[in-house]
Amino acid sequence: MWLHWETFNASGVLICADSIYGQSRRGGFDGATVSYWMREGGIRLQMDGDVGRGEMKRRFERLVDFDFEIVLNGHNPRPIENAKSALETALTQGEYESHPKGAFSVIEAELSCPGRHDES
Repeated sequence: MWLHWETFNASGVLICADSIYGQSRRGGFDGATVSYWMREGGIRLQMDGDVGRGEMKRRFERLVDFDFEIVLNGHNPRPIENAKSALETALTQGEYESHPKGAFSVIEAELSCPGRHDES
């Protein structure tokens, strides 16, 4: 489930329910402990159940038509910035994985982020 909200300054916000995780900048979690479902320096698209890559892409591609700059997820302490670009990267370059017991499926992509922890 997603909710698109157009703000007063015309920059859109995408509010998601446990389906888009990640962070696109160094320190993006403001010192919060990074839990297993979070991605610092990358983005993770997730759906419950054993959903094939093609079906996941079809569902998430609908979001590209919306104008948004950030994603808010209830579990990330900070919004995902440059989120539309990150979403497009995940859809075109991300790696697909399905949980062995079919609990969930993900598409994950690393992002080229200035100032990432693992860069010099």
